[in-house]
Amino acid sequence: MEETARHPSGTDSTIGFSYAAFETLVREFAESVPALLLQHRETADLAFAVERLGLVDSLRTRFTVAIIGQMRVCKSTLLNALIGRRLAPTGVSETTATVNWFRHGEGDRCERFRVHWNDGSSEDHPLEAVAQWLGQSDHATRTQALDFFADSPFLRVANIVDTPGTRSVLNTHEATVRGFLAERLEAETLHHGGRADAIIYVINPVARQDDRDLLALFEERTRPPGASALQQHRRDAEVGASGGWRRGAPGRATQMPAPAGATGRQGGRGHPRQRHARPAGCRAVAVWDQVARLATASHADVLDDLLLSDDYFCRDHPAAPLDSATRRALLERLSWPALRFCLQLAHQKQIDQGAALLQQVRDASGIDRLQQVLQARFFALSGLIKAGTVLRKAWQPCDQALLTLRDLTERRHSALQRADQAAALVQGLMGSTPALRLVLDYVTDSKSAVANEQQRVEATWNQLDRIRTRVEQGFRFLDADLAYLEQLEQLGSDELPDPAERAELRRLFGGNGSSIQQRLGLAPDTPLDAAIEDQVWDRRDAWATRRVQASRGLAPLCAHASDCLDRILEHLDHQTRH
Repeated sequence: MEETARHPSGTDSTIGFSYAAFETLVREFAESVPALLLQHRETADLAFAVERLGLVDSLRTRFTVAIIGQMRVCKSTLLNALIGRRLAPTGVSETTATVNWFRHGEGDRCERFRVHWNDGSSEDHPLEAVAQWLGQSDHATRTQALDFFADSPFLRVANIVDTPGTRSVLNTHEATVRGFLAERLEAETLHHGGRADAIIYVINPVARQDDRDLLALFEERTRPPGASALQQHRRDAEVGASGGWRRGAPGRATQMPAPAGATGRQGGRGHPRQRHARPAGCRAVAVWDQVARLATASHADVLDDLLLSDDYFCRDHPAAPLDSATRRALLERLSWPALRFCLQLAHQKQIDQGAALLQQVRDASGIDRLQQVLQARFFALSGLIKAGTVLRKAWQPCDQALLTLRDLTERRHSALQRADQAAALVQGLMGSTPALRLVLDYVTDSKSAVANEQQRVEATWNQLDRIRTRVEQGFRFLDADLAYLEQLEQLGSDELPDPAERAELRRLFGGNGSSIQQRLGLAPDTPLDAAIEDQVWDRRDAWATRRVQASRGLAPLCAHASDCLDRILEHLDHQTRH
């Protein structure tokens, strides 16, 4: 019988380190568990419950990011900034009236959107017709969801879901978004690409109780183990991403630093509030050159007059370097809040070139930082997050099956005891009643059948418990990586001043990839020989020693680093012996 290496904490070292290895465990779980449960009539219905979860299919679906929040906080504009194209309708009034999916597409597919009607039918329409689905339109009320397509780098990695705002003037809007979060639309969601694996929640500068209520609903109804809400803060902007963001989860809320240059709150001449993302779709350098020229060639008093309102901006002004018609054309290309911000920014920093202004606006928006966070914290770990989403549901039928099988075992054991008692009683009476031999034979045969059934039930219980435990241990270990990567992000430079140590911890926690070579910072084809094992021992001892002397914030990270290296050593030892 093959010997299994054991981790010092009692876990199975063969569960692997990579997400690919973990997915193999999930596939084994999906294939084995229903077959085990079908062996017994009492657990057969639970087998179908596990099969319906579609564990293997869930690993194949694309990663999905949902954008939620109250109405008029510019969820759609943030989405446009993420994908780099103005697809989602935007405006100062309520626009999004359906759950809208944004997916990767190419060619002509990107010039049309798909309507999924409430009656189950679908049809395509040109993008120009999307206005018919805004607000309180009849089309919107008869629509289940819309699909949009773009050849965007972001959409090559993940789908995006744009949801109607809460606190909507239309009650049906709020019911739609809460239904999405509460999984009432789960069948449709899974059919169209899988339920959201990450949430970007867009809020105003000061969160309201309604925001807290909706986030609590998200945590209660939809958050799987290891998943977190990525809360995107809007700083009074009508265009796109926030100046600051944070990622939080129950028990480990995290305040992340705002991107550089995106923390300003107060407006006024010379101090624009840095709060807007680049308006997607307005990339023509000529437009930005005009904005830069208007900002830098205008006297401060003239610019103040123009920025009083969008109406004043379009009026004739003899001292303005651009005539009213040109300014009106700018306003048609850029929303008023975006244009006002860009003019303030260009005037403050005297940016007279459109390309430079465009880059400054993007830097101020924090959109690049948000994309980096999504990539590092979500897309790179999508296998674990998606598997964890479904595994959370699989635990319940598995645990119920284990309890049922345990109860069956106890009942069979009790039946065997009663059979022994009955056999002894019959044997005692056989001297006076030989015909009781038939009863004794029946009791003996029945006891044998019950004993065989008990053995089958115990074998099923052991197999189910073993595979469930292995998958859960693998998930817990990889899920701990997520938690400690987040803690590492929070850790101050005073507690861990050495950049090399910080980089090593990130590698060990799977931040650069989850294979052993990636965790150790080695090339993919590096052989894991005795020399590597010696280096691992040295680093394991170093982090174990460091843990004793570390601060309260650093000590858990040192412990997890030591744990990671222990697992690697156990794995290397297991490979050597087999």
